[in-house]
Amino acid sequence: MIKSTLKLMLAMVLFASCSQTEKAPSGMVYKITHGSGNEKLIKNGQVFKFNEEYRLKSKDSILKPIDRPDYDQYDSASFINEKFNFREILGKLRKGDKVEYSISVDSILKYQQLPPFFKKGDFIIVKVEILDVFATIEMAKADFVKEQAKYKEKLSKPIRDFLAK
Repeated sequence: MIKSTLKLMLAMVLFASCSQTEKAPSGMVYKITHGSGNEKLIKNGQVFKFNEEYRLKSKDSILKPIDRPDYDQYDSASFINEKFNFREILGKLRKGDKVEYSISVDSILKYQQLPPFFKKGDFIIVKVEILDVFATIEMAKADFVKEQAKYKEKLSKPIRDFLAK
């Protein structure tokens, strides 16, 4: 009885986890986790602030760490040809949302060369978090200046600590 219940629960969990993923037009498989941010979707012309981390699945190696946020402006017309990145599904996102998607190395190799440590059959796992959405470029620039000051402070602190010894 317990074994059959466990099997049923496992099947339900697998089914639920499979149903949460979607497929973008390029074939990229992704999963959106909605946050508690703004309920409005990102609109054309708005600037969004995001963190993005890339990992190589086979080696669990970080290819691009999250060291400071990035900024971009949403223009649905220019993102039509975007493939294998979250910009392809940007119109479905809001402030506070997180997206996880995987890119097949084989798919990328069809379009461009990659360094030799990328092997056929491997996947790149990408995690993105939409930190904020700005109505104007000026608001985004002001936030960018604040983030740059934080980043410079973070870099210079170890040096100050070392000199204080």
